[in-house]
Amino acid sequence: MPANPGQQKKREKHKKKREAVVRQHPTRHPELDLSPAAILRQAALLPAGPSFISGDWKLQDEVQPRLVSVVVTRKAPAGLVIAALVLVDRTCLGVKNAFVAKPMREAELESFLAQVGQAHEVGMVECDLLVAQSVVLHAVDYARSLGFAPHRDFPEPLFTPRPAELLDTPLARPLRPVYVSGPADPVSRVLARLDAAVGTGNYDVMAALAGAR
Repeated sequence: MPANPGQQKKREKHKKKREAVVRQHPTRHPELDLSPAAILRQAALLPAGPSFISGDWKLQDEVQPRLVSVVVTRKAPAGLVIAALVLVDRTCLGVKNAFVAKPMREAELESFLAQVGQAHEVGMVECDLLVAQSVVLHAVDYARSLGFAPHRDFPEPLFTPRPAELLDTPLARPLRPVYVSGPADPVSRVLARLDAAVGTGNYDVMAALAGAR
């Protein structure tokens, strides 16, 4: 039975409206999988964008080491950017926290970085990808030598391929573990792991500095 011409015109009109919405808001496409795993999988196939690091990352204070925030990005089509944030403990746990943000427009990246930078006295500064990779991967290597795996959401594919040689960044090779404890840390498990790895009394424990969480 032939379709009603009036109903067909109505369906076509609604279809055009939906397509117009998708063109205006590409990140809201109903068929786009925005789960963290899917975003990471897609981002790993995209070209690298700019990288950023907390401005006090060069401080080499082994008595009260600063946690470092690192943001790497990938350039997506339609002027979108995918940003991944990693919180780095260079002297014990390696990657303490991490997540991949949903695709955002390039103009939104500045606001995202400003929010990340609020946890640091100096804010975020742009850096070479090799600097970002070196800070993060040195910390991951050291943490693994103590028996600590990176945070479960660590977006490792965005830090690969691993450079043939990492830069000699501050605190890349700590003299001894310094654990900077956070309010959500399983402190007793961390200390037990350190006791097993280097022995009781062969590491230091510090509370995170205000403004350097």
